[in-house]
Amino acid sequence: MFYKHFCAHYNESMPRRRSSQRRVRSHSTRAIGEKKAQSAMEYLLTYSWALLVIAIIISLLLYFTLAPSYIAPSSCTFVSGAYCKGMIFASNSLGTKVGIFLSNLQTIPLLNPTLSLNVSGTTYAGTCMPSFVLPGGAIICNVTLPQKALALGALESGKIYLSAIPCPSGNATLCKTSAPQTYLGGFTAHVSPLFSSTTATISLSVLNTSQPANGAKDPWKLLIIRVDSLRSV
Repeated sequence: MFYKHFCAHYNESMPRRRSSQRRVRSHSTRAIGEKKAQSAMEYLLTYSWALLVIAIIISLLLYFTLAPSYIAPSSCTFVSGAYCKGMIFASNSLGTKVGIFLSNLQTIPLLNPTLSLNVSGTTYAGTCMPSFVLPGGAIICNVTLPQKALALGALESGKIYLSAIPCPSGNATLCKTSAPQTYLGGFTAHVSPLFSSTTATISLSVLNTSQPANGAKDPWKLLIIRVDSLRSV
């Protein structure tokens, strides 16, 4: 009788134990899956910013190395001494001209500035004005190249050499015998169409030249004449 009672009790408890074991295994499997999902989410959150930065860097490299020339902006820079505000690289069937707009970054004036461009290994000399540039003053330089009818939008690059005499005293007569200094720069520009000349002149004259140099302010007259005749050649 005892044996039968034990067997009956054992047989009744076995299904409950197996069901309990299945529930434990199910909970364990679910917990493992949740941990894996949480680990994957943490991985994505940790490395998503790094992947985003890498994607941006690759995009910028592709943009500036493989982009068409008309997308890349024209620019010019100097190591020291001068600041390049902008430049124009223009060409037509008669020739090619380069205009560069600079400012004097030094705390002393510059005397007799001149500018040269090195393009494809050849150096071309240009002219600049004015001949005496105060600190922070503007410098306008022009260079003529022999190349004709360059492809519009073509990307050109090279080196810029600005030569000028530093004039700490501010006296052009005393400084003109000093040695000039060369400031190195570089440029990248796309070719634009060159139009016919635009004449612009500025003249200054003193209204009363009879007064002695007594420190008083003299009146000045400014005359600006501009003739526009832009025509494609």
